[in-house]
Amino acid sequence: MFNLYFVHGWGFEESFWLPVGKILEGKKNVRSINFISLNFFESEKINSVTRGNNNIFVTHSYGLNWFLDRKENCYALVNFFAAPNFLKFQKNSEKSKIILDLMIKKLKDSPNEVLNKFYRNCGLSNSLKLGVEKINKDKLVNALKNLRDNSNLEEFLRIKNKTLNIFAVRDKIFDVSLSKLKKFLGSDFDYVLIDSGSHAFPLLEPYKASEIIYNYIIDRSL
Repeated sequence: MFNLYFVHGWGFEESFWLPVGKILEGKKNVRSINFISLNFFESEKINSVTRGNNNIFVTHSYGLNWFLDRKENCYALVNFFAAPNFLKFQKNSEKSKIILDLMIKKLKDSPNEVLNKFYRNCGLSNSLKLGVEKINKDKLVNALKNLRDNSNLEEFLRIKNKTLNIFAVRDKIFDVSLSKLKKFLGSDFDYVLIDSGSHAFPLLEPYKASEIIYNYIIDRSL
């Protein structure tokens, strides 16, 4: 029986994973469903993780950075749309860096503008309506700087053999270079390539996302 911990990405809240969590709740081999909040839009929530070897983390985008920074022990990791170095493993690393720099620069004065453009690029037709008073600009900026500057290659290699990576072929936020990843991780690293252009795929397609997650849980528990 596994405890599932869902970690949302940059610009989202823990509610990002609620549809997937509801689908997986009560399924065989699933003991508990837990949602980590990175507190981009709310007061500080204290996240609690049960210690043990039966925890499975499901991360989205920047959520992978949060997970790798903490060096959490886990039974398995399911990684949606991210890599241990956000810039290095994209097809056009320099373009991605320019975009991050611009987002960091504009967030202070125009947070809603930055967020709404991000949501559109994620494939969300209706941008989230957020009041400026709810936005924790410091956390959002620090997370973008983490994506730009930090690398967790060693930690990712440590858990490579118990990680499933999911990438979207037309992702406008994280345009993965499989050739770069294979050169670093080896051709045997475990990944699924989905025919989608939505960085918000788990939110928009929760049944498909939950099927990928659950099949991996079942495969690893056999």
